[in-house]
Amino acid sequence: PFYITNFHIIKNANQDKQTCNIYKNANNQISITGNFSHSADVSVSNANGQKLLNAQITENKLVIDKIFNPGISFVTVKSNGYEITQKVIIN
Repeated sequence: PFYITNFHIIKNANQDKQTCNIYKNANNQISITGNFSHSADVSVSNANGQKLLNAQITENKLVIDKIFNPGISFVTVKSNGYEITQKVIIN
Protein backbone atom coordinates (compact mmCIF):
# COMPACT_ATOMS: atom_id res chain seq x y z
CA PRO A 1 0.00 0.00 0.00
CA PHE A 2 0.99 3.57 -0.60
CA TYR A 3 -0.20 6.28 1.77
CA ILE A 4 -0.05 10.02 1.18
CA THR A 5 -1.03 12.59 3.74
CA ASN A 6 -1.03 16.32 3.02
CA PHE A 7 -1.18 18.95 5.73
CA HIS A 8 -1.67 22.68 5.49
CA ILE A 9 -0.72 24.19 8.81
CA ILE A 10 -1.49 27.79 9.69
CA LYS A 11 0.08 29.21 12.85
CA ASN A 12 -2.04 32.36 12.73
CA ALA A 13 -3.76 34.49 10.12
CA ASN A 14 -0.79 36.83 9.68
CA GLN A 15 1.74 34.15 8.76
CA ASP A 16 2.37 32.08 5.68
CA LYS A 17 0.84 28.68 5.30
CA GLN A 18 3.27 25.76 5.63
CA THR A 19 2.68 22.53 3.75
CA CYS A 20 3.93 19.15 4.95
CA ASN A 21 3.53 15.87 3.07
CA ILE A 22 4.28 12.62 4.91
CA TYR A 23 4.07 9.33 3.05
CA LYS A 24 5.47 5.82 2.91
CA ASN A 25 6.70 4.66 -0.47
CA ALA A 26 6.67 1.14 -1.93
CA ASN A 27 10.07 0.40 -0.32
CA ASN A 28 8.69 1.15 3.17
CA GLN A 29 10.73 4.37 3.29
CA ILE A 30 9.14 7.37 4.98
CA SER A 31 9.28 10.53 2.86
CA ILE A 32 8.60 14.02 4.14
CA THR A 33 8.36 17.07 1.91
CA GLY A 34 7.26 20.61 2.60
CA ASN A 35 7.78 24.28 2.00
CA PHE A 36 9.56 24.90 5.28
CA SER A 37 10.91 28.42 5.71
CA HIS A 38 13.48 27.06 8.18
CA SER A 39 14.94 23.64 8.80
CA ALA A 40 12.54 21.14 10.33
CA ASP A 41 13.13 18.59 13.07
CA VAL A 42 11.71 15.13 12.48
CA SER A 43 11.20 12.33 14.96
CA VAL A 44 9.79 8.86 14.45
CA SER A 45 8.40 6.88 17.38
CA ASN A 46 6.60 3.59 17.75
CA ALA A 47 3.13 3.00 19.22
CA ASN A 48 4.70 2.68 22.69
CA GLY A 49 6.22 6.17 22.43
CA GLN A 50 9.80 4.91 22.03
CA LYS A 51 11.88 7.22 19.82
CA LEU A 52 13.18 5.33 16.80
CA LEU A 53 14.82 8.18 14.90
CA ASN A 54 15.62 11.89 15.08
CA ALA A 55 16.57 13.76 11.92
CA GLN A 56 16.51 17.19 10.35
CA ILE A 57 15.13 18.45 7.04
CA THR A 58 17.29 21.19 5.53
CA GLU A 59 16.22 21.18 1.88
CA ASN A 60 12.43 20.70 2.07
CA LYS A 61 12.67 16.92 1.60
CA LEU A 62 13.78 13.96 3.67
CA VAL A 63 13.68 10.27 2.78
CA ILE A 64 14.16 8.00 5.78
CA ASP A 65 15.61 4.73 4.52
CA LYS A 66 16.00 3.15 7.95
CA ILE A 67 14.21 -0.20 8.26
CA PHE A 68 11.49 -0.07 10.90
CA ASN A 69 9.67 -3.04 12.36
CA PRO A 70 6.19 -3.61 10.91
CA GLY A 71 3.43 -1.80 12.74
CA ILE A 72 2.30 1.73 13.48
CA SER A 73 4.85 4.52 13.71
CA PHE A 74 4.28 8.20 14.40
CA VAL A 75 6.18 10.87 12.48
CA THR A 76 6.43 14.31 14.08
CA VAL A 77 7.65 17.34 12.14
CA LYS A 78 8.51 20.60 13.95
CA SER A 79 9.47 23.78 12.15
CA ASN A 80 9.40 27.45 13.14
CA GLY A 81 6.75 26.98 15.83
CA TYR A 82 4.67 24.51 13.83
CA GLU A 83 4.22 20.89 14.83
CA ILE A 84 2.35 18.01 13.20
CA THR A 85 2.25 14.30 14.04
CA GLN A 86 1.08 11.70 11.52
CA LYS A 87 0.53 7.97 11.88
CA VAL A 88 2.34 5.83 9.29
CA ILE A 89 1.72 2.10 8.85
CA ILE A 90 4.86 0.08 8.12
CA ASN A 91 4.33 -3.31 6.46
